[in-house]
Amino acid sequence: MTRPAGGTEVELKVECALLTREQRQELDARVRLLLRGTPASSLQTVEVVCSDASGVVTLRFGDRVRSQALSAEGEPPVERVLLTIEQLLAEDDGVTSTQRATGTPSPTPERLPEPERLPEPDLSPELAVDPEAGVVGSGATTSSHRQAETIGGAGLAVSLEHWPDPANAAVGPRLDLAWGKGSWAATSFESLRFGSSPDDRLLAFDALLGVAWGAPFAVERAGAVLALGGEWFSAASSAKPTGQRTSSSFVVDLGLRWAEPLGAAAVWLGADGRFRVRPPELPEPISASLSRWSVIVSLGGALTVR
Repeated sequence: MTRPAGGTEVELKVECALLTREQRQELDARVRLLLRGTPASSLQTVEVVCSDASGVVTLRFGDRVRSQALSAEGEPPVERVLLTIEQLLAEDDGVTSTQRATGTPSPTPERLPEPERLPEPDLSPELAVDPEAGVVGSGATTSSHRQAETIGGAGLAVSLEHWPDPANAAVGPRLDLAWGKGSWAATSFESLRFGSSPDDRLLAFDALLGVAWGAPFAVERAGAVLALGGEWFSAASSAKPTGQRTSSSFVVDLGLRWAEPLGAAAVWLGADGRFRVRPPELPEPISASLSRWSVIVSLGGALTVR
């Protein structure tokens, strides 16, 4: 709280429709620091008014009124208003010093009309709280905070893929890992899908690395992933003396995600379009293969780090 030499507290009034309630509180504290050591600190009432969206800042203290257009420098709005107040205080200090040197009394300025008060702005739900910097408004500051935010986590899902005859369909578990900043993360995932035919047991295993944006590990509800890796297709026959056979292929996945955040977790649904450079094939007597183009649908949950 700013106190003049006599010990009386300065009553500071901040009326600025350009700012949210939290931003006005921040401006109040920072203006009090500016007033220390200035002529305004010896007065009982100091008033700061932002008249309208055109950006005129008025500073009233005692019988003095200073007005100036809102500075175009600085972001967010708190910084622009604060810079304008600093310029007004510096201008007043210069005038006061000149009058003291020449003995000229201070002219009584013409009092400006009371600015029209605009409706109280709604508080944005996107306001972020930084434990070091305090309340941070939306816009450029929120974007900067988001870009520096660490994200990541682990997810477990069940995947389903349509296979050609004789298996028709395959189901199995999938494990996802991700780590990054903002909305982007490096990701890796592995999955197993099991299928069968009357005489054979079929298995596909893959391991891929890639980059992901958004859901389920970032705050966005939508997301996407691009990954590259290998896939192995195996079969074991119980009716024919063929033993176990395996075929492999290089694969490319491009997937879309949708997630519903649940605190530190999220439920997500995804669909991956898969391209196999050389579709795996198992020869006679098994006669099984995988398609060159395929879609893998996954449903699961994720534990997130944000």
